Amino acid sequence: MDMHANKPEPYDRPPVCGEKRAAMSNALPYFRQHQSSISSMDLVAQAMFIDSLVGDRDRFLSQVIITTVGGGRVLDPTSKQMTRVQDQSTDSVSYKAIMNAYRSKNPVAMIAGAGNPLFPVKPEHYFNVLDYFHITDIWCEATMNKSGQLVKHFMVRYEKIDLESRSWWTPKEGAEPDRHDVGEYVCDKHTCSSCGHVSKHIYVQGWTCLEKACHKFMAFDTPIDVNDLEYNENFLRERTLYNGPGPKFPLVPELPSSLPIEEGIKYGVEKEYKGGIVCPQCHFASRRLDWTGWYCEKPGCDFKHTTPMRDVSLSLIKAENHTLLNKKKGKFFLKHPDIQYGSGEISGYEVHNFFLPGVSGNFIGSVFVFKALKKTCQRPGGINDLYSDMQKSLRSGEINLRRNPARNAGHHMEEVTSHFSSNIGAHYKFGVVVKTSCGFDEAPEPALEALARLTWAGKTATKNAWMDAEKRGLDVSKKSMPKGFIDFNEELILGYFEESKISYHDDGEKELGPTVATLSLGSPATMYFRPKKRTTLGKATKSKKGERQPMLGFVLEHGDMVVMHGSDIHKYYEHMVEPEGVLRYAMTCRYIRPEAIPDEDRRRESIEKGKVPAEWKDKYQGEDGIGDEQESGVTENTMPVSA
Repeated sequence: MDMHANKPEPYDRPPVCGEKRAAMSNALPYFRQHQSSISSMDLVAQAMFIDSLVGDRDRFLSQVIITTVGGGRVLDPTSKQMTRVQDQSTDSVSYKAIMNAYRSKNPVAMIAGAGNPLFPVKPEHYFNVLDYFHITDIWCEATMNKSGQLVKHFMVRYEKIDLESRSWWTPKEGAEPDRHDVGEYVCDKHTCSSCGHVSKHIYVQGWTCLEKACHKFMAFDTPIDVNDLEYNENFLRERTLYNGPGPKFPLVPELPSSLPIEEGIKYGVEKEYKGGIVCPQCHFASRRLDWTGWYCEKPGCDFKHTTPMRDVSLSLIKAENHTLLNKKKGKFFLKHPDIQYGSGEISGYEVHNFFLPGVSGNFIGSVFVFKALKKTCQRPGGINDLYSDMQKSLRSGEINLRRNPARNAGHHMEEVTSHFSSNIGAHYKFGVVVKTSCGFDEAPEPALEALARLTWAGKTATKNAWMDAEKRGLDVSKKSMPKGFIDFNEELILGYFEESKISYHDDGEKELGPTVATLSLGSPATMYFRPKKRTTLGKATKSKKGERQPMLGFVLEHGDMVVMHGSDIHKYYEHMVEPEGVLRYAMTCRYIRPEAIPDEDRRRESIEKGKVPAEWKDKYQGEDGIGDEQESGVTENTMPVSA
C-alpha cells in the first residue's frame, strides 16, 4: 500500500473491510466471487470489485465511479501487463450481468481494493466495501493499445444511490469533494444523423456517436488521439435521482442466528453456518476457520461468535444413505471393465476388492471397501457409538478441527480448504500443512478407536489382496504393492459441513508408505477414482483440460472403510470424495516415513508422536468374538473370492 502513503486519512471507516478476498466472498451474500471483478446472481450484477487494473479514463470520486465492464484483457508476454488485443464482446457474462443490472435498476455494491492507484484516501485494509451504487450509463469507446491496435471496449458509470450521506472514502479534513445535487448539472444528449442512436456529450473534445456498429462511432469533428480523450465536466457532475428497487442484501449482513428453532431441524453444520461473518466490533470480514465457531481474523480484535451445534441423528444419517443409494442405483455404480473385482465377507464386514490396472498391463494397486454390517454398527461400542463420541468430542473441544490454507498462504488471495481437519501422530503435509495437534499417547479415544479399526482393515486388505491376486493369477506389481503391512503412525481427521467436498487429489507424497485407510462416519459420500491426465488409462473426457473419465465410483456409507494399497495408485490415479449430506467425518491413517522428513526436529517429533500406546495395538481384530449377540460373517480373516 506504499502508493497511498502520502494520501489523506479517510473520513470514516468502511462498513466492511478485510485482508482476504475469500473472507469477503464468504461473508458477503452479494459478493460470491473469488476471482472475477463482477459478482452476479441470475446473470444480474450484484457487486463489482475495482482493483489494480485501471484504465486511462477510470474515475474514483466521492459519488461517481467510472470503470470498464471487466474482462477482455490478456497477459502481454513482453510487458507482462494485462492488455486488450481484441474488441470486447456483448456475449460475455460480465457484459450481460452489467447490462441486466442497468435495465432492472438493480443496486450494485462497489468494493475497492488497495491495489487501485485511484483510491482517493489511505485505505487501512486491502478490501473495502464502499456503498450501493446504480448504473447510469454504459457505453462503448475505442482505445489504442501498445501495439497500435484500435480495440473497442465497454465503460460503466456508477453513481452512489445515497447522495445525502458523506462517503467514507473522502478525505477526513475539509468538505466532501465532487458532491453535487440532482439537477445541478445536466449532460447534453444528441442524436446521430447516421444511425439515429442517442448519445451523451461525454467528452470535452466534442460529441461523438457511441453506437459501436455505426460508421461514425468515435468520429469527431477534428482528428483526435482516442487515448487523450477527457470527460466533460457535466458528465462527471450530473446526478440522478434513484428510483429503482432496494438492495436485496444489507451492506453489513447479520451474524448467523443462535439457532436452532425446532428440534431436529437445525444442527449448526448446515451450509449457512460455514460462511463467513462481519465482525460487529471492527467491521472485519472473517472466514469460519474453526469447527466450533467464528473468531475475528483482524489482529488485536477479540470478537468471537458461536452457534449451538446439535447431534445429527442416526435416523437422519440412515435416511441420507437410503436416498443416495437410490439416486446412484446401487453401492457400486461405476466399474471399468479393466478393473478386476472380487467380493466376500470378513468378520462383520461385506468386503469388495478392486484391482486397478497400470499402464504396462499389470495391476498396481487394490482398493478394498469394507462395508459394515448392520450389527457391526449397532452393537455397544460399535460404529454408531463411535459416531456419537466424535460429535461429543468436537463439541467439548477435545478434538479441534480447523480449515487450513490451500493456496496462496498469507496472501490476500489466500484460499482455505473446504473441510476442517486435525492431524494426530507424525507430521503430514496433505497438500497443505496441517498442524499436528498431539501424539497418539495423548489422543482422544475416538481417534484411537478409529486407528485400531483402520489398522485391522489395513492388515486384512494387504493380506487378502495378495491371496486374491495369487488365486486369480494376476500380474501384480510387488514394488507398488508390498506383501508386508507397516503399522500406521499418523491419523488425519476431516470434518465436512453440508456441501463441503474434497476435489480430485492423490496421496502420493514421497513421505508416505504404500497403504492408506479411511473410515467414513455420518452422512454418505460418493468416491471416484480416475486416471491422471498424462496416462492412457481409461477414456478421455471432452474437457479442454485433458481430464480422464472416472473408472471406479461407489457410495461410502456410514461405517464404511476404504483401504488403498499400492504406492503407484497415487502415481497413475487421483480420487475425489463428495459428501452428500449434512455431516460427515473421515478418519484417515497412513504411515509417514520418518527418514523422508528433511527437518530433523520434525522427524524426531514425528517418531515420538507416531508411537501407538501398547494397549491400543491390535486392540481391534474385526467383529468376531465381540459380544455374544454379535453374529460374525467369516470366522477367519480370509475373503472368499467371487468374480
